[in-house]
Amino acid sequence: MNTGKRGTAQWATSAFGDPPVTSPEELSALKVQLDECRHARGRMFSVRCKVEAMDGVFANRMMTMVVVVVLLLCAVSVGYLLP
Repeated sequence: MNTGKRGTAQWATSAFGDPPVTSPEELSALKVQLDECRHARGRMFSVRCKVEAMDGVFANRMMTMVVVVVLLLCAVSVGYLLP
């Protein structure tokens, strides 16, 4: 990690052909970042992911499901109307 003119930490994104070397400061900052990400995810993160995936599936097929339900209701009502 490089320090800028103001003394703030800036991430170097390339090793410029050298093997990457991580300092203890970088590892500490990475641990803090990962802990914040884990905390932001919360306990229900996996449930939210599954709900979002289901929402994507249903949103893409919403019109088809509406048409199928309407046709099914029409078929059932015709079946009851005709003796």
